[in-house]
Amino acid sequence: MVKSLLLGLDKNQAAKFNMLISMINTRINKIRSTQTNKNFLDDTSLSKEELIMNINDLKSRGVNSSTISQYVIPELGYTLESLPQDVLELLKGS
Repeated sequence: MVKSLLLGLDKNQAAKFNMLISMINTRINKIRSTQTNKNFLDDTSLSKEELIMNINDLKSRGVNSSTISQYVIPELGYTLESLPQDVLELLKGS
């Protein structure tokens, strides 16, 4: 069912959907107490391109980089240290 839903989404919508699914999975695992932070480079649930698209979208909607770093990235199950350098540079801006 998820695959058929993804087929009907454009690239930006699919990136947002993948980010949402990743956040939901992380939250469920935290509730179960099975979540450990993962290295972004080892994870396949969200591509770097999708993460960058989502960060840019959040920033264009007025969410500042500090909020994204403190709340969104951890909700995805990542540590800032595990993010690629270009994503960190994007988060250094306002």
